[in-house]
Amino acid sequence: MFEVPITYNCRRLNVERRVRYQYINILSRKYHAKRRSKRRRQANSLPTPENSAVENDQSESQLPSREQIKEKKMKLGEDYSDSEAETSSEGEDTTKDDNEFANDMNKFEKLFYRKYEKPEHSFEVWYDGNSVNTKKKHELKKTHIHYTRLNRVERIAKKRVEKNVVHMPLVNKRYFDIKSEGYEVLEPLVDIDSYLLKHIEILTQILFSSVSQGNWDIAYRTFSLLIRIPEVDIRNIWGLGTRILMERGQTTRSLEFLKWMSTVYSSKQNFVQSHCHRKAPVFRSGSRTHTPKYALTWLWNCLIKVTELISIEEEKGVNTNEEENDNGSKQSAMDKLTELIDKISEMVLVPPYLDDPEIWFIYSMCHMVHADYLSGKFNCQRLSGSRRDIARNQVTQHIHYVKTYLQNCSQKGNFEYPKQFIQSRLEEFEKRMYEDESKPENMKLQESYDNTSYSNEDDEENPFQIDESNSFLGNLVEEGIDPVIKTHWEPTMNMDALKFNYNSTDDSSE
Repeated sequence: MFEVPITYNCRRLNVERRVRYQYINILSRKYHAKRRSKRRRQANSLPTPENSAVENDQSESQLPSREQIKEKKMKLGEDYSDSEAETSSEGEDTTKDDNEFANDMNKFEKLFYRKYEKPEHSFEVWYDGNSVNTKKKHELKKTHIHYTRLNRVERIAKKRVEKNVVHMPLVNKRYFDIKSEGYEVLEPLVDIDSYLLKHIEILTQILFSSVSQGNWDIAYRTFSLLIRIPEVDIRNIWGLGTRILMERGQTTRSLEFLKWMSTVYSSKQNFVQSHCHRKAPVFRSGSRTHTPKYALTWLWNCLIKVTELISIEEEKGVNTNEEENDNGSKQSAMDKLTELIDKISEMVLVPPYLDDPEIWFIYSMCHMVHADYLSGKFNCQRLSGSRRDIARNQVTQHIHYVKTYLQNCSQKGNFEYPKQFIQSRLEEFEKRMYEDESKPENMKLQESYDNTSYSNEDDEENPFQIDESNSFLGNLVEEGIDPVIKTHWEPTMNMDALKFNYNSTDDSSE
């Protein structure tokens, strides 16, 4: 019922795969060759209805008697023999193709569409040229092919492939006939000829049925049994394993499993040409030009988990969600984010991660989360001086990384992301660093620091008596020198700590 998760390759499957791709390549090559020849012939004529009608009349008069007979039989729905056409060379087939089917294409289409109601008579509303936005007009990309031309292309492709199918087993011949007609082969991947394969099939059915019904405990036990069988390829069921671990509340173990997959089934493994490797396609494990899906899933889940931990720490307090790493030491959310950034910085140095735009986008989002955290803590730390400048430079540096990596993401491929939303968030991060300076009380405090002076002007306004315990100042008073010290203080200073005596001037005069 379900596909068995094993890497099974035999000679029969390899032959079927080779014949299938050979047939597809011949079809595509012949189809594009006919389209190029048709474009060259239509280059000297204008695509107008009047011109096409004249060409159709001329082609009808120039048709030989044999072609006219075939056309009449095709109109009546009769089949004609293609034995003579098959014996002719491919060059003659290419040259006679347009002369033979120049007229019957449109006629067969008219006969076909005559059975159906026209769209303009049913529901569609036709607009004039003035009411249509000309900026939204695009050239139509015609990727269809006429049925008569398709038959000719398929006949030529089958004729070439049948030379190799003659000496193949009967199973491969039937497979080629079924695939060439456009059908799918419904057959088991392997024949159950051993007890081990029978056990794998039963466990696979239990696994899929448990996941569909939501029995995550049974699915977890079945998955743990399957991955311990050497013949089972874990790359076929890693998605189910990740989902099972997350549904059972084991998010950390799910991330560890994806990390193990990215490490063991790495795309950096060298391929030895002298060995005969019968492996599954690279789309499950990755290659030098293809990033494996489990690596992308691992990075996305790590980023989401770190973001959730940071939001929880901001609500409840710093370092409330510390978890132990592999070494046994506890890590906070910011430590995990820094570790993730370091890991991605190593990955983007080598292919295929170097040319993958999604990896660069995840890299930029990591720096964006870091900039969000630092800018939110900027005003809470109450920094001043050089420490404030250092913290501001850190936020600016992460914002610069976000813009740079997003630019690399746009250059590497057609990866779409919300540019306006990200730009607005970055502008908000920059505004947070200057909110504290724009407040009126902070501006007044800064002015008080700038206007601080130690001049001896206005001595009579704020004189105070010097404490006698100070021997140096006491000697100055005995000698007749009255030192006056003028100070400025903040409104929050303790006024009782200063002993004022505003009558000291009068006492000295007496």
